[in-house]
Amino acid sequence: MENATWESRYIISIYFSFITMMTVGYGDVVPVNNAERIYVIFMTLLSSGIFGYVVNTIGELYMQ
Repeated sequence: MENATWESRYIISIYFSFITMMTVGYGDVVPVNNAERIYVIFMTLLSSGIFGYVVNTIGELYMQ
């Protein structure tokens, strides 16, 4: 990462912070280039949003 461009460093740091804050975990298979990291960032946001929606919907069924 020492010789990486500022764009690449920025994407790596965003990837690290999103995966850490959403407690998804790093796993055995990790993205190795910027395109893969950007894809994982968006998929993490999407899947976390869907999970929150599903949990909320199930909770509303039992609150009635």
